[in-house]
Amino acid sequence: MYNPNNQQWFYVPSTRPTVLKNLECPPQAGFFTGDIYMTDWQHPTGNTPDVVDIVALGPSQREYHAHQHAAYNPPMSMPDETWAINKGLRTVKSDMAFVLDDLEGERRQSDRYASDLLAYAQDKPIITSELMDCERPTWSGQIHNYPLTEIIDHIGAGLVARQGIPHPTNQQIRDAGLNAGYYLHNSVPMILAYALFIGVKEIRLYGADYTIRASDAMEENRPNCEYWVGFLRAWGIRVLVPSSTTLLNTDLNKRIYGYARDPMLNAVAADKVKGKSRKS
Repeated sequence: MYNPNNQQWFYVPSTRPTVLKNLECPPQAGFFTGDIYMTDWQHPTGNTPDVVDIVALGPSQREYHAHQHAAYNPPMSMPDETWAINKGLRTVKSDMAFVLDDLEGERRQSDRYASDLLAYAQDKPIITSELMDCERPTWSGQIHNYPLTEIIDHIGAGLVARQGIPHPTNQQIRDAGLNAGYYLHNSVPMILAYALFIGVKEIRLYGADYTIRASDAMEENRPNCEYWVGFLRAWGIRVLVPSSTTLLNTDLNKRIYGYARDPMLNAVAADKVKGKSRKS
């Protein structure tokens, strides 16, 4: 959280329970230390994807399977990469997976899930939040830590450039990145921020529903995801969502609050009339 009195950032503990890391592990370097805008990160697949399908676990993931696998000639073009999330790596035909949870905590929850993660990582990369060095001997394979500092600084550099700040200091870049980037409270927003960081141009986001109409079932942080969808769109990245998702109220009729008649339809109709009048 930002303290305007002394212009510094300080940590506010989450109210959600966390899994304690292995206390025998030696301390590692903290985040947001060192030089600004580190550039040595390499996307684990070795590719530079322009179009990515991100498949979460909500009901609208059915449209992903319909679009890509149910027809002889799928209606959607093939993406450059498909990214699975968490247990979706068991069923989604993916190029890599994100498991942004404490892996040791996941192992304590389920030996079977831990075995699935290890099996996947032998052939394809997994990005997790933080795997400490002393934990790596029991987590073999292609497991990479999420490049949080690099992402924060990449966002900060882009923001100060858009704000027209001449010759920004390292602290201005870092603060700008933290102002946007500390609102990363869920896996999907973190994956969207990662996609922005590596230069993805189009994202097709399936299964990130959070709420289900006429149901008590829900997951926290839908606003967090919608914030990052808007953030990426403002950055110039095309983000598409399926027609059945509740994200962005996509499953509802498009409308603008407070109008008896849809002003967007009226504007389109007016443009058509003007076009005809110009031709006549």
